[in-house]
Amino acid sequence: MSFLEAWFHDVATRHPDIAELVGQGGDAAADGERGLFAQRNSGDHIRVYIIQRVPADWITRSGLTPQATDGIRALLLERYRDWSPRLRRLITDNYGPYVDRPIFALPVPHVWAHNPTVTLLGDAAHLMPPLGVDVNLAMLDACELALAIAHHDTVDEAVHAYEKTMLPRSTEMARLLDGAADGRDPAVPGDAAVHIRFARRSVRFRHAKILCAIHHGAVGGADRRRPAHDGVRRRARPGRAYARGARV
Repeated sequence: MSFLEAWFHDVATRHPDIAELVGQGGDAAADGERGLFAQRNSGDHIRVYIIQRVPADWITRSGLTPQATDGIRALLLERYRDWSPRLRRLITDNYGPYVDRPIFALPVPHVWAHNPTVTLLGDAAHLMPPLGVDVNLAMLDACELALAIAHHDTVDEAVHAYEKTMLPRSTEMARLLDGAADGRDPAVPGDAAVHIRFARRSVRFRHAKILCAIHHGAVGGADRRRPAHDGVRRRARPGRAYARGARV
């Protein structure tokens, strides 16, 4: 699966038709083998992903380089020849070269031997297709790792507790999204789309629980409930976690 990125600037004045097509959010179309996803960005910019089921080296296989904008555009127009002329303008009217973004994912499940002082989070732990859950999972990992550090006596225990929660969750999410790299497309099977929505809701729900815990002092207030080793109560500073009085 490949995402080819294209940009449009000053769309309100220079590309009013595309601005109207995309609106203030995003617009997507697909036919099962290829798709287009356009996203409104700040500063009057629109980013378009040209999505295809192709090998990772499809550009070089075609005798082109990523900088060969005209050659890539001609190839895309041939591949999208049966599409609406209005949608094909998302391929022809962009500024500058395309940006090739092949999509990768880690095996499912992805696990590693425990290390008492080192762990992984975010994409390093569970690289998935860009379907709206990866950044949320990374923030959730960071929150839960901070909670684990604050609530355990040693880093080893904290890492164990964090991985005990994170690894099953990331495996479940990866299985839900496995093979759905084109899940943004309306043509993706309905059950895959349901899985994607479920994954997003699950992450948001867990985020809410973490934020409630932080609000009620589970991280920042951990040291307020428990005196430090020298008997002096300390107030945790923003961005720092404390484990039994020792700053980590």
